[in-house]
Amino acid sequence: MARALIIEDNIIIARDLQAILVHLNHEVVGIANNSTRAETLLEDEDVDIAFVDIRIDGEKDGVSLAYFLREINPLLKIVFVTSQTDSPTIERVSSVKPNGFILKPFTEDSIYTALTLALADDRQLPEAGSGQSSLVKASEQANKLDYETISSLENYIQKQLNRDISLKELADLANMSESHFSRKFKSSYGLSPYQYVLNERINEAKRLLRNTHYSLSDIADMVGFSSQAHFNSVFKKTVGITPLKYRKV
Repeated sequence: MARALIIEDNIIIARDLQAILVHLNHEVVGIANNSTRAETLLEDEDVDIAFVDIRIDGEKDGVSLAYFLREINPLLKIVFVTSQTDSPTIERVSSVKPNGFILKPFTEDSIYTALTLALADDRQLPEAGSGQSSLVKASEQANKLDYETISSLENYIQKQLNRDISLKELADLANMSESHFSRKFKSSYGLSPYQYVLNERINEAKRLLRNTHYSLSDIADMVGFSSQAHFNSVFKKTVGITPLKYRKV
């Protein structure tokens, strides 16, 4: 029997997942709807596996949170549960080296399969006598950003999406030259800083389109596009449909 932590801000989805895990004879130690609550639960509870949604409330999204949770518990199994399958998101998820990935809407069979494979996966075990988590080892690699820099950058970008974000200010935040920062960023995320920021703008626009009644013009301004026309063009190129059609889906 595994002790599971659910990190999901949609309580209906979280309860469905909890019911499936209990039916499969596993224990759910808690449900966290934001990153702060998840960190507290992991520090207070003995957890074997965390089911993590990518879009959650709090200062960290699910990917950033996964890095941090692995730092607290190097043996923790991480399974992402999400509806996001765009290439930049998959690149970020893969950088965590998760033990599983489940697409929403999930079924009991998909949860059972992912859970069984995750618990059998020993990739995250530290080498004997090393005393270091995979996150620490990764941060020591010369061509990657460390966790603290990643966390600072992602928090900064999320708070600045409504305006232009220059490469120089991101490089300054990381205390690096622009060229050095760009190389490390690309190595860490699999995409350039510009592409990452653009992806975050589109993801935030998706959230606003789904969950608010703001006009398209207001949303374009809130996520840093110079005009609604520019927003429409980039959104359609990235997502495949216009923002208006996305809102109606």
